[in-house]
Amino acid sequence: MEHILRCLRAMGDENRLRIVMLLMERELCVCQLMVVLGISQPLVSRHLSVLKDAGIVVLRKGGKQSYYSLSEEARAGGKSGLMKIVRRAAEADARIMSDRQRLRKCEEFEKVTGRCDIEAFREYAQQYAISSGGAA
Repeated sequence: MEHILRCLRAMGDENRLRIVMLLMERELCVCQLMVVLGISQPLVSRHLSVLKDAGIVVLRKGGKQSYYSLSEEARAGGKSGLMKIVRRAAEADARIMSDRQRLRKCEEFEKVTGRCDIEAFREYAQQYAISSGGAA
């Protein structure tokens, strides 16, 4: 019971729910989450820490970057349990759809430039009128 409550508490925050929905797409680094959500690195890291403590996400280090993905347990829950319910409820949300669009633009930017640079992406976003995820 405690594990279920911890998961529900962890996902009871808008930014954490947005992170989970993005990680359902694929593994992401902290700077990608910063760009898409439009929030600071310390805040992204704090949210990821809560999700990691609840067993929802796992961390993989790659050089200087930290990459996060859904845990196997969370992925399994996406097929039949809590995560499936969350996904179904959130998929049609305008903010979630907007996050996914910004993620695609972020991925395009990274393919063109070969880097994950939040300041350069912000300039790119302004140039091509890509809305930000919020205040950074």
